[in-house]
Amino acid sequence: MSNVREPVLPSLHGSQNELPAARPFSGWAIFASAIGLFSLLTIFSVKLIPFSLIAVLLGTIVSLRLSKPDANYGLWIANLGLGLGLASGISALAAHKTSSDHYTEVAKKFVIEYVELLASGHVYNALELQFPFVQRQPEGTDLEGLYEAYQGEIDLNVLPKKGNSDEESPEEKAMGRKRMIERFRKDSVTEFVLNHPNAKWVCSEATVVESKGNYSKYKTVIESPDIPNKRLKFELIRNRSKTNETDRTAEWRMGDQEFGK
Repeated sequence: MSNVREPVLPSLHGSQNELPAARPFSGWAIFASAIGLFSLLTIFSVKLIPFSLIAVLLGTIVSLRLSKPDANYGLWIANLGLGLGLASGISALAAHKTSSDHYTEVAKKFVIEYVELLASGHVYNALELQFPFVQRQPEGTDLEGLYEAYQGEIDLNVLPKKGNSDEESPEEKAMGRKRMIERFRKDSVTEFVLNHPNAKWVCSEATVVESKGNYSKYKTVIESPDIPNKRLKFELIRNRSKTNETDRTAEWRMGDQEFGK
């Protein structure tokens, strides 16, 4: 008889070198990465910053759970969502800070230019800066002749008419302009600046007190080392909407003015 043994086939089960079964893909990892991708929109609007925070929190939690040896597959996907959330949030905050600092400096420069214009005696030009850009007189207009055209008596206690100014007669319009310039001249801050033409003014404060859509309101405070214990407060309005009459995408105008404490 033959002593040749039959070959033994390798076992398909129970081997120590057996490859582990494929792990299922984590749905939470996909969701975390999707939130991370959506958080990239915060670059265009800082109001969407909560999505960056959600992406960071969700990405962190999912990454920690998927770090376990027996966890589902998708750790790198969760880390991607976490990274996108961090990147979008930091970028949006940095861009907002840069933009805010820029417009704060513009506000400081604008209010100093306004006060210097007023101090130099250009009362009519200073008053024009209180109007929206599209309502200001064209360059080259004789502002003195325009505002001083009415020669009759003026009652400063009369409030301007509400409604469409196109319905007013030329005399009523001239009377209204005369009333505006007289009120502006008699304003306590205007008189104070006019009485200190050589003062050097410095803007010590400029903060946003209101921001809604395309509208922002700034509070500024200016002081002069030549005039101790006197602070002037000015309100500035910035409109970021584009008008049909001009291609300007942002305009500044002066608001209320008063003495500060």
